[in-house]
Order: sequence, then C-alpha cells, then structure tokens
Amino acid sequence: MSHFPHIKYAGLSDVGRKRKNNEDSYGLFPEIGVFCVADGMGGGDDGEVASAATVRAVEMFAKANPLPPKAGFSKDSMVAGLRGAVNSASSWILKRAQEKGLKGCGSTFVGVLFDPCCPDTAIALHAGDSRLYRVRGRSIQQITKDHSAAELIGAKDENEINPMFRGMILRAVGIQKSVEVDATPFQVKQGDRIIICSDGLSKMISDRQIVSIVKESDAVETAVKALVAAANEAGGFDNVTAVVVEVDKMPPALPAVELDVPRFDEVADNSAHADRNTLDTSSETGVSFDLGTATSSTNTSCRTEATGATEQTAITIPEDDSDSAADPGTFEAEIPANPDKTAGEDSAKEVNKKSKSNVGLWIAATAIALVAVAVAVAMIRKPAVVSDSPESVVGKAVETNSIYEARKAEELRQQRIMEERNRQEREAAERLARVEAEERQRKENEAKLAAEQERLRREAELKRAEEERIRREKETERAKEELRLKEEAARRQAEHERMRREKEAEHKRAEEIRIRREAELRKAEEERKRMEEERVRRAKLEKERAEKEKALLEQLTKKKSAALAERRRKAAFEALRRVCEDKSAIAFVRKIKGIADTGSVNDICRMFRPVLAAHTKEEMEKSAVELIRVMKPIVVKLTECAEMYKSDAF
Repeated sequence: MSHFPHIKYAGLSDVGRKRKNNEDSYGLFPEIGVFCVADGMGGGDDGEVASAATVRAVEMFAKANPLPPKAGFSKDSMVAGLRGAVNSASSWILKRAQEKGLKGCGSTFVGVLFDPCCPDTAIALHAGDSRLYRVRGRSIQQITKDHSAAELIGAKDENEINPMFRGMILRAVGIQKSVEVDATPFQVKQGDRIIICSDGLSKMISDRQIVSIVKESDAVETAVKALVAAANEAGGFDNVTAVVVEVDKMPPALPAVELDVPRFDEVADNSAHADRNTLDTSSETGVSFDLGTATSSTNTSCRTEATGATEQTAITIPEDDSDSAADPGTFEAEIPANPDKTAGEDSAKEVNKKSKSNVGLWIAATAIALVAVAVAVAMIRKPAVVSDSPESVVGKAVETNSIYEARKAEELRQQRIMEERNRQEREAAERLARVEAEERQRKENEAKLAAEQERLRREAELKRAEEERIRREKETERAKEELRLKEEAARRQAEHERMRREKEAEHKRAEEIRIRREAELRKAEEERKRMEEERVRRAKLEKERAEKEKALLEQLTKKKSAALAERRRKAAFEALRRVCEDKSAIAFVRKIKGIADTGSVNDICRMFRPVLAAHTKEEMEKSAVELIRVMKPIVVKLTECAEMYKSDAF
C-alpha cells in the first residue's frame, strides 16, 4: 500500500540548445515522498558525476529507510536523514575533486518532502540557485530563496550587479565537506502543483509563463514537456530539468515513528566500517562515501535521467569486497627543487648504500668460510680409529673424499665471493667515478650558471644605469617642459586677464551707453505718454462739451417743439370752439362724423384752412392726421351727447 496515493509526478531533463552534455539530474522517489533536482557544475563529466552522486545519495537513503506499513517517519528525522545523505555526497564529491585536482566541482540541490503524518504540509530542501515553486490556481509562489550573490544583495536581475559576481552561488553540494541545506515547510492542498527546476528553466521563462503552461496542461507529463520546450524556445542556453508534482485528494494522516539517523560527523568518522555500503563510480579508483544506513549489497543503477546527454553516468553500489578495496591517497611523491643537483646526490647515495651492503655481505661470507675451514681442520686433525676391517677402510676413504670435496667447494665459494666482491667494488668505483664526473659537471654547470648570472647581473646593472640615465634625462626634459608650459600658461593667463579686463571695460562702457539710451528712450516714452494723455484728455473734454451742447440743443429743440405743438393745439381748439359757437351742435357733430367716416384729409384741410394757413402742406397733413386721432374720441362723445339730447335725457 502506497503512503502517497494522492500524488502524481513526472520529470524530464534536456541538454538544451547550447550545451554539449547534460549536467542535470533528477530523482523521483514516491515510496518515501521525495522528489529532487540537482544541477551539476564543473564542466565535462565532473558536473554530471556531481549531480548524479547527489541524487544517488538520496536514492540510497530511500532504499535503506523504507516507510513502515501504516505509519510514517517524523518529518524532523526525515529532514535530518536527507541532509545527512546530501552531506555524504558533498564529502564524496569534494574528496574526488581533491584527488583529481579539480576546482569548482559541485552541484546544487532542491527537493520536496511530503509528510504522510501531515498530508497538508510539505518541506522544501535546497542548496544553491535551483528553485521550487508552488502553483495554486492562477498564482505562483517561489518557496525557496536562491543562495546566490544576486539574491544576497537584493538584485532583481543579475545584469544589475558586477559581472564578476554574476552566476555566483553561495552554497553547493561538493564545495565543502558539508553543506547547509535549508528546510522550508509550506502548506499544500488539493489541486496544487509543485514545480522543481534547475536555473536553466527559471532563467529562461518568467513566472507568468510557468503558471500559464501548468494551467493549460491537463497532466503532469504534459506539463514537464511543455516547460522544457518553452525554455528551449526561449534560447535553451543551459541544461533544462523540471519535475512537476500534483497534489490530489488528501489521504488521512498516519502515525509517526522516529527514524534512527546518525549525525553526519559520526557517519564521516566511521566511513571505513566493514558492513556499510559505499558509493563509487566505475570510472574512479576506490573513492567512496558512506551513507551509514544502506544495507543492500546488490548492484543497482542510479535513479537519474539525463535526456540529451552524450553519455549516461552510472553510479552503482559495489559488492562488499574488502580484499580488493585499495586505500586511495596513501602514496606520496616528492618533486626535487633542482633536478641536476638532486640527480647527483641520489646517485652518490645509491652507490654508498650498495657499497655498504656489499661490505656487509663480504664480511658475512668470510665469517662463514672461516667457520667451515675450522671445522674441516678439526676433522682432519681428529685421531683416526684404526680398523683393519674393509668397511673401516672404505669409510675412511669416503670421509676423506667428502672432506676434500667440501674444502674444494668452500674454496670455489670463497673465490666466487671474492669475484663478486671485486665486481661490486669495480661497479662501485665506476659509479663513484660517474658520480664524481657528474659532480664535476654539476660544479662546472654551476660555475657557468654563476658566470652567466653574474653576466646577466652586470647587464641588468648596466641596463638599470642606462634606464636611470634615461629617466633622469626624461625628468630633466620633463622639468624643462613643465617650466616652459608654466611660463606659457602664465603668459596666456596674463593675456587672458588683459583681454578680460578690456572686455569688462568695453562691456561697462556699452552698458553705460545702453543705460543712457534706455533712460532717454524712457524719458521720450514718458513724454509721448504725457502728450497722448493730454490729447486724450482734451478729446474727452471736447467730446463732453459737444455732448453737452447737443443735449442742450436737443432740449431746446424739444422745448420749442412742445411750445409750438401747444400753440398749434390751442389754436386748433380755439378754431373749433369758434366753429362750435357759430353752428349748432348737431350740425357740427354730423359734419365732424362725416369727415371722420370718410377720413378725407383734404376735407379736413379745407375745413381748417383758415387755422392752418400759415403752415406748409406737409405740416398741415401731419396736423390733420393728428387732429383726426384726437378728434375721434371727441366725436364719439359728441355723438353720445347728441343721442342723449334726442332722447330727452340730456
């Protein structure tokens, strides 16, 4: 039964468009709820080995610590175990780099740990600039914080910082014996998608593009393919690796048990323990690191993928063979400072050493020979037992023959020893002669070298003296030139000062002239304004006088017209009164009514000709019209009076 039925996952790695080999690795370990990405560095196969070793360490930890049925390890112990695995990989990578003389070899690490005891909580572990995102709905959150120089100074873009610090990371696996792996807990819920990626993805596409691609993908496999393709389309300047983990419906929480995980320092100190497995590569010679918890001894391939890499690096657990394991790094090599001198000294030491060994061998052989001779002499001087039996005679003959052969063999052996000693002495003499010749040659070479050095020293002194003379001449010339330049500068300064004063005086005169002209212009302008104001005032007074005269004239005209009209009206009424007095009212009314009905102006004019005789025709017509207008209501009243008179009501 799986402890993580609610998790769907997929991973993909690609070499990119610019790189020749893939230094990225990723691991999918659903049996313990761990998914990780490692981005190697160091160039060539070294980056591949570093990233693969990091993921391999996590895999070995996963295999060595399977989750118990219906229970889970506490998250603290799991985090400690994963940190120990990563630190073991760091120690191994560092040791391998030191043995190979490599610099800058290492790997970043980022992973997520799901807790079966608390399904809604996950823990991000990382070291370096590889990232972990959480996509929820249309939002994205970066859970990890880059261990880089750009992040340290708060720069949003690496182009904002000094070029020497661009791409610099502050933590990595394999740079030191141990690495500090940050653990960041965060909440997860159904529908969340966790994106674990190398910087080849995060630096190529934006967070908004990541959200869009993940939301448009209906499966995690589709999502990782789309993310890698988008990074390559954006340029693909680096290896691209992505792992997508989707969280489905949450299962019930399981009880927690403690995992017995040794500390990293204990694991490192006991790395030579016989019953613990080691991690090594087939291309290396016995370099290994101890995980401290692995118990399997079968060869298994590393759970890593590097799609697009030229060659897949295989990291295996070897069989336990303590006899075949060699301890690397136990030999020492000393490089002499002076090869010529050291060669002679080594030859002399070798000759002296061999001479001493030959003398010892000769002394030992001589002592053995003397002992053998003494024994033989003693046997010869020993009184013989007289026996007349044939057996005794034969025995004596055999004994005498044996002593003779032994003596002859001893003489031959002594002769060979002497010959060997003479040969070794000759060889020693020859070696000593060669050493002396080499020593003489060395001394001659040293003398030549000393003479050459003396010659070079003298040449250097002469050169320095010549350079000093040239320097002094240059300094003298420079001083003369500086003096000339100073005099020239002083002359120019004086000339400039004179011209400046002249310009200032000229400017002052021009300014005075300008001020005087401006004063004259201002005075003329004031005079013009005064005259204009006087003209306007006079015009205004003239206009006011004309208006007053006109008003007075109009007033007089109106008065004359009113008086004339009044006189005319009075004359008309006077004439009418006289007419009325001469005739009866009825006849007058009828006559007036007839005139009013006909409305003839000529009749009116003829009627009032005596009254209006003194006026022109136009004035008469106007007076007649005015008279008709005035007389109409009078006629009406007179008519009413006549009617009343007829009806005896008057």
